[in-house]
Amino acid sequence: MRVISGKYRGLKLDTVDSKTTRPTTDRTKEGLFNLLQNQINKKIILDLFAGSGALGIEALSRGAMKVIFNDNNYTSNKILKDNLSKLKIKNFDIYNLEYIDCLNRLRGTKYDLIFLDPPYHQKTYYSKVIDFLLENKMLNKNAYIVCESNQNITEYNDQLVIWKHRNYGKSIITIFTINN
Repeated sequence: MRVISGKYRGLKLDTVDSKTTRPTTDRTKEGLFNLLQNQINKKIILDLFAGSGALGIEALSRGAMKVIFNDNNYTSNKILKDNLSKLKIKNFDIYNLEYIDCLNRLRGTKYDLIFLDPPYHQKTYYSKVIDFLLENKMLNKNAYIVCESNQNITEYNDQLVIWKHRNYGKSIITIFTINN
């Protein structure tokens, strides 16, 4: 796995060698960031199920102001820290918490972009996280929520609308935005 574009283009990233994790492929990541190209620079981003950090690191490479990474798996968190140490920057925070504990800790902060890529077998995580973000007003006015899944996520509620929806093999990307 590598950084696709930006300041750290070509940087090789370590990945988690596990049956319970599923790194975002370079093809999926490239397609996703082509969609988001104007939504990254100088933005505050939350990568809630970060794994190796590939999505958040790609965002930092493309000019994100700050990325908050979280993964509750010890091994993933170690690899995430190793990958971030290659960047020699400090505009990120790392948490090793259950997702709901992380959201509670971050309550009061607003985000421009949220990456949600939980384990595919945890289908309820999407709605639980989105509900929490909306109820606690953690999204800026023109925020985007990127859901990576192995199933279609076609509707959420009247507060969000689908901005983009793409299939990349086994990965399906649905990007929601605030319904203004």
